Amino acid sequence: MAETVILERTAVVRHGRRLEYFTIAWNALEGLVAIVAGAIAGSISLVGFGIDSFIEVTTGSVLLLAGLLLNALSGWWWADPAAALIMVPIIAKEGFEGLQGKACDDCGSCAA
Repeated sequence: MAETVILERTAVVRHGRRLEYFTIAWNALEGLVAIVAGAIAGSISLVGFGIDSFIEVTTGSVLLLAGLLLNALSGWWWADPAAALIMVPIIAKEGFEGLQGKACDDCGSCAA
């Protein structure tokens, strides 16, 4: 029974890591496509979206990999969940600002 639980947990962890790696790759590809399409179309907004995607994927990747490395190298099982909890306020702040449609600090004409 305990052996089955360990095998199931291992399979779930492996699946979760694959999903994390896929998400990182997908978001990086999305940013690249947005930058190229924006450059071709002459759209500064699309280029900005692509750059923003790269910033988000870099930030998320650093936190994710830091948690995974601390878990793997030092055995701190709580490091990966702690890294995830650190991301929550960042994600919430970005979400709320996006929903409110706040203008950037540099110009008042950016508001939708």
